[in-house]
Amino acid sequence: MTRIADELRSLRDIVIGPDSGMVLAQDTADVTLTSFVDGPGGFEAILGDLKRLKSLRLRKPDDPATPILAMLGPTRSDSGVTGVIVEPKAIGIRDKEKDQTSPELSTAAQGQETLTALRKALDSKMSTNTYKVEPSSDPELISDKKGRYYVIELKSAKTGDRFTFDSGKYTFQTSRAAYKASFNAFAADVLKQLEGRTVFDLLVRGSADAQSYQGPLEPGFEYRKVSYLPSTGRGKYLANLATVPVAGIVKNADLPNLRGEYLRGFLGELYPLHPATLLEGQVVKKDNPAARNTELILYVAW
Repeated sequence: MTRIADELRSLRDIVIGPDSGMVLAQDTADVTLTSFVDGPGGFEAILGDLKRLKSLRLRKPDDPATPILAMLGPTRSDSGVTGVIVEPKAIGIRDKEKDQTSPELSTAAQGQETLTALRKALDSKMSTNTYKVEPSSDPELISDKKGRYYVIELKSAKTGDRFTFDSGKYTFQTSRAAYKASFNAFAADVLKQLEGRTVFDLLVRGSADAQSYQGPLEPGFEYRKVSYLPSTGRGKYLANLATVPVAGIVKNADLPNLRGEYLRGFLGELYPLHPATLLEGQVVKKDNPAARNTELILYVAW
């Protein structure tokens, strides 16, 4: 449509034949583009009709003039006009009721196409330099909540490493900006495509390694209680939230849920449209710094 608009703006006059279904005036030869743009219909009127065409081609300067002008009508048989050529048969009689519903149907169809393409990408283990998607084989990770679950691993665009926490810490010390950039990339590629098209949820799950730890709550994040979906012990979770108090002294067993709660709050700042839900965290039995992390899980109802 931009090319069409540029073509129309460049014309000294515009000729549309009486059989085309688009009539500017009784004598089209005397109607210049300027007067048409300044008229009551304005430039938008012709754009509206052009958008509804099934076939449209741009006339090239070296195209034969006679067939084109014959198609437009007999009013300008000697003109050398170049520009937009509209095939008359492409313009049908509009049904007002159909015009009112077709945009909605078109939007719904486009939305379904978007969902289909996105699901195919996610199921194929979608991966970029800032995140990786791993589909889960369990269709009911949360009790009575069937659908598709995807484990999302966010990683630094600069280093390619996943985000982890320092020993004994449950907040990011220096990587908040990098995490924000990676999450925003994932949100733009995936979450924005799901918005308004299907039901989805963000889930957060924290973890810790087996290293022993005991220390105070971190300043500014002195959580007194944490609410999460409890684990059944078999890699599944109950659907009802459980709320547990947080003691003043943090132990290693507390770190998974504290890390998850911290990240849940951070995501609430980055993506307030859809607050995340916390899953009960876990302590890995090995002393492994890579286990000091949180992961996102995306649930989609398809």
